[in-house]
Amino acid sequence: MGVSIGIDVGGTYIKGVLLKNEEVEKKVSIPSPKGEINALIDSIIEVASALSQKERLPVGVGIASPYLYDSGEMVTPPNLPFNGRLPIRDLLQERLGRPIVVDNDANVAAFGEWRLGAGRGSRVMLCLTLGTGVGGGVVANGGLFRGAHGMAAEFGHITVDPAGPLCGCGNRGCLETMASATALKRIYCQLIEGGGRLAENPTPEEIFNMAKEGDPFAEKAFETVGESLGIGITSLVNSFDPDTVVIGGGLSNAWSVLWPTVRSEMEKRLLAQKYREVEINPAKLGSWGGAVGAACLALES
Repeated sequence: MGVSIGIDVGGTYIKGVLLKNEEVEKKVSIPSPKGEINALIDSIIEVASALSQKERLPVGVGIASPYLYDSGEMVTPPNLPFNGRLPIRDLLQERLGRPIVVDNDANVAAFGEWRLGAGRGSRVMLCLTLGTGVGGGVVANGGLFRGAHGMAAEFGHITVDPAGPLCGCGNRGCLETMASATALKRIYCQLIEGGGRLAENPTPEEIFNMAKEGDPFAEKAFETVGESLGIGITSLVNSFDPDTVVIGGGLSNAWSVLWPTVRSEMEKRLLAQKYREVEINPAKLGSWGGAVGAACLALES
């Protein structure tokens, strides 16, 4: 497979890996800077240099931002210090002096799961990342599907409930507002206002543990999220006809609690279900999956 560098640029951490023959040889993680965009670019260069000084080693970068693939521009990332359009690919290419490919972070995570993770061998694979928001990626017939403008697979912004909560994108009832880790926390807090075990600013992991212990409010919160996720996945399966759907992000750790409700919703709603064989699998690559996927994409590109 060769050797490459993969870097995952998020709002909290910048993570990088050196990938050799499908094995991670080295990892580097640093906090994402909160200042101006030049500090972010400096940090990406720092991670790449810490992983390898070889000048011609290809580098892949996944960035938590809407990304115009053809022009190489990121567009007003919600959790990074920049507003507007920035030619991030050209800036990094100039600074690194190495072959480079940049893409949306959910796309590179999807590519990593298809290449080395839970979607390996799939002909058509969808990937949903359930974290603070909901990201998505599609790998079809050996390559990422990016759409006409490089902004395909924004699964977090398909409408699940037109009367649902307001989303950061300006719409209501997006999947992101109904089936993310943020949504789980909001729903649980709404449920316990009338009673139950009040948790001070509970984490999704704490709600998961309470659900496993039989807490009815935590169980109901997961059931509500599972219903929305099942509706969303059904819509995507009906649209793309995949053979595999991979569920990643922090909330995928609670898949054992989510899956029964997701399955029930899909059984009620999936078109021509008896003629389909669709695997729904939790992701395998974990929190380093974006960096691994970026490294795989660098080699493929």
